[in-house]
Amino acid sequence: MARKISAKGLQLLKQFEGCRLTAYWDVNGYSIGYGHHAKDITKGMVIDQKAADEFLKKDVAKFEKAVNALKYDFNQNQFDALVDFAYNCGAGNLLKLTANNTRSIQQISYKIPAYCKAGGVRLMGLVKRRNAEKALFDTPCED
Repeated sequence: MARKISAKGLQLLKQFEGCRLTAYWDVNGYSIGYGHHAKDITKGMVIDQKAADEFLKKDVAKFEKAVNALKYDFNQNQFDALVDFAYNCGAGNLLKLTANNTRSIQQISYKIPAYCKAGGVRLMGLVKRRNAEKALFDTPCED
């Protein structure tokens, strides 16, 4: 059965992404809402919270699918942490993190903090995000 991100995972993602209802420039072009990227987002574009939440729902589904496609039987916390990781770093880096499904759960946990650079520069915001993802990933849960 395919997992979905939990409320706890979604809260982590929202905490680090933040929500901006006016388009802004980032390293990948214009974004809006919770880091939503699309070709039709332009400078000065404004959306409401409902639209931001819809973009988030659609974007998260793409990364839930990427994590569900991995060979592991992740618990909910591990799944949530990896959806957040993929949302921020991309599905390609998710595959690199798992070494194309060859790393153990412990090795994946160990490697999460390594993804804290943008443009070759270590960023404290990414260090904090990776540490939060690792802490969630390493937290046991009942499922």
